[in-house]
Amino acid sequence: MTTQTQVVFCDYKRENSKVIGGVLGAGIALAIATHNYSSGWGKVGWSALGAAVGVSLAHLSEDETWDLQVAVKITLVAD
Repeated sequence: MTTQTQVVFCDYKRENSKVIGGVLGAGIALAIATHNYSSGWGKVGWSALGAAVGVSLAHLSEDETWDLQVAVKITLVAD
């Protein structure tokens, strides 16, 4: 019995979720700041901080994957 393997296709993928993390972080911080602060600049500052934290957390949780397609050929030889 002989076995041959061949990598047919290989692709590297990285999930880029920094924009989503920044928008979600800014939105959550804005909602909290709206409840706690009446100042416009306070809301802007908290939104910027929330966006920075959201981008940082999104960067830490990025997914990196390799997709491989492999061809395997098995040959049986009768005696």
